[in-house]
Amino acid sequence: AATFTPEQIESARLSKAPARVTVNPKSVLPVSEAISAYMKVRSRNCSPDQARRVRGALQLIVEPDADLRLCEIDSDRLEKFRDQLLGMVPANENKVRLKYGSTSIRESIDKLEGVDWPRISSSEQVKRLKWISSMFTWLREKNWIERNPSLGLVKESEASSAVKKSKKSKQESRDKFDRAALTKIFSFGHWF
Repeated sequence: AATFTPEQIESARLSKAPARVTVNPKSVLPVSEAISAYMKVRSRNCSPDQARRVRGALQLIVEPDADLRLCEIDSDRLEKFRDQLLGMVPANENKVRLKYGSTSIRESIDKLEGVDWPRISSSEQVKRLKWISSMFTWLREKNWIERNPSLGLVKESEASSAVKKSKKSKQESRDKFDRAALTKIFSFGHWF
């Protein structure tokens, strides 16, 4: 039988040990802390109103789960956010706040349940996704997270928005009736 030195035995034991997973301490912080850190930087480069809108879009990710940790946000969660919640954001949300007394985007969405109020356009949805993606890019660059969960999300949404715009522009590009054509159409009294 072969004899092994204690060092060889220890080396073999360590090589079979399960890999240790290291966790970035910042990745377990609440998303609200990441938003605050990002907005300190972001707000230097925009107006106070724009900073409020960006912060609102970012906070919408975690509402109503305010204790959500950064490491819990993945691409599936962001896709669900895009597909289920983002399209419900009211157009002119500031007017909703004034009329209904809401204090957050989520509250504005809730106040408008059953109310015929327009929602933000697909291009506005893409804009908000870009804000969200920018934050995750910044967090990745600052080593708060290992990977950006929003990669691909904006491109998918831009493609969808482009299809909608294309359909709309085809409809708008049709020739409009002139006065003579309308007179001819409506001169057939037995139809109308």
